[in-house]
Amino acid sequence: MVANLAILCLGFASTPNEPATPITVTTDHYLAATVDTVSWGIYDLDKPASMTMKSGETVTVEVVTHHGGHDYAKMIKGDPEVEKIYAWIKGQSLTEKAVPKTGGSGVHICTGPIEVESAEPGDYVQVEIIDLEPRPNPGMGGRTFGTNSQKFAGYQFRTGKEDGSAYARRNGSVWATGTGDGVQEAITVFEFIKAGDKMAWAKPVYMYGFPTLVDPGGTLRYAERPLQSRRSLRRERREVRGAT
Repeated sequence: MVANLAILCLGFASTPNEPATPITVTTDHYLAATVDTVSWGIYDLDKPASMTMKSGETVTVEVVTHHGGHDYAKMIKGDPEVEKIYAWIKGQSLTEKAVPKTGGSGVHICTGPIEVESAEPGDYVQVEIIDLEPRPNPGMGGRTFGTNSQKFAGYQFRTGKEDGSAYARRNGSVWATGTGDGVQEAITVFEFIKAGDKMAWAKPVYMYGFPTLVDPGGTLRYAERPLQSRRSLRRERREVRGAT
């Protein structure tokens, strides 16, 4: 059996079971991203299906970026379901927070699972993505933001650089230090700009280096890199704004 599915994906989340943004394509089902319908960094084979659909039907699925924490005010605050998904109370471990993260899991937030009626182990599931639409944040007046991580990760991080040297996590930037040995890990925050009814391009707003911090569970993150000075951070932001 080959199951045929068509999916419209919406970034971020809205009120459960209500479209997050005007949709130009009508679908048979709508799956909202909530603390009950997402998993952090893992496809859980034992998790009950969040919804069921038939072969040939269509579904709109809300998806949430794991980069939301790069700018809480622009990408999380004011969006109730996203706030709940990211909720992490001081003193809680990774496995105790609102959406748990287990050891060995990845970083991405996955919506689902979706069950296909009559599908059996060994069957093929053919999925067609018919549209992608960023989710406006109601807390930002309907504007949409995203981020890009300037870094190596996964395979590149484990295998090292082309010249054989090890990849070193470091804060700082060429603009801030003038030494040419910075910009190893940095975040650029973008705003998505519309042309008509569609998002057309992303405009950089500002950039910052990865800081040293302690997460709510008490784990020190990126401890091997020095904190960037506020003066250097302001200089980076001016450079990015000047480029736009």
